[in-house]
Amino acid sequence: MKWSLFILSALMLFSCDKHHQTDYQLKHLNHLYDNVTVGEKNLGAVWIYCEAPDYTMVADDDEGFTCVDDVARALVLLCRDYQQVADPELLDKITGMTEFILHMQAENGYFYN
Repeated sequence: MKWSLFILSALMLFSCDKHHQTDYQLKHLNHLYDNVTVGEKNLGAVWIYCEAPDYTMVADDDEGFTCVDDVARALVLLCRDYQQVADPELLDKITGMTEFILHMQAENGYFYN
């Protein structure tokens, strides 16, 4: 595991306030979560658009299907839940989303979004 990934994951896990989310909120987030493979990396993403009534993913021509700020907000939510329920599946999602955010960082420190 890269040190930057470890440090970012540790900061996210231990800096969040303890607050357990309801199952309903997590069910919706889990539906929006998706794994994306880029090269040899497995990244965690969150759909930004989906269509009712079956809530299938919709990609936007300009924005794509995910973005750094939405993934970061979802990451905070899952870190808060992980403090209450140390579920290995949650940790996999936390790691994948952290990898996504790091993958989207430019050399100058800014983020592609």
